[in-house]
Amino acid sequence: TTLAFATTTDTPAVSQTATASFTTKGGIQVGGKIDIVMPAAAAVTTGWDFAANDAPTIAFTAPAGVTGTSAWVGANRVLTVTLTGTNTIDQATPVAFTIAETVTPSGEVGAGTALVTSRDNAGVVLDGKADSTGADMATEAISAGVHATSSFKIRKSVV
Repeated sequence: TTLAFATTTDTPAVSQTATASFTTKGGIQVGGKIDIVMPAAAAVTTGWDFAANDAPTIAFTAPAGVTGTSAWVGANRVLTVTLTGTNTIDQATPVAFTIAETVTPSGEVGAGTALVTSRDNAGVVLDGKADSTGADMATEAISAGVHATSSFKIRKSVV
C-alpha cells in the first residue's frame, strides 16, 4: 500500500473523513502508536486540523479487527493513533484507517508531505526513516472552490 493521506474534497476549510494508508515493515502491538505529522501550511490562516475535541474518531479498514483511538496536538501538527483492543498489526501488512472530522487548510496549499512513524508502547521507533523523522506520506493539493451559482438583486430605494 502506498503511503498516502487522502481527502474526499480537496477545497479549503472542509470537514470530512480522510484516509491514511501505508504498509508496515515491523509489527505494531496493542498500545503501539502511529504518529502522523501533518505538513505546515504556510500563507494560510489555518493549516490541517482535526475537529472533534482533538480526538477524532479512527476506524481501521485494514487489517480487519484492529481498533484505535487518537489524539491531535495542533501546535505540533501531530496526530497520534494508539492501537487498542486485542488485535495487532503484523509486519509487512497494508494498513488503512479513516479519520473523522479532518479539516483541510483554510486556503490553497500545494500537495505536501506528512511524516508517518510507528512506535511500540515504550516509544521505540518501529518504522520510519533511518533518522526516525518518519516516512513521507503524500497529501493532496487543496484548491480554491468555485461558486456553483450566485445572484444578487438590486432594489429601488424609495425616497
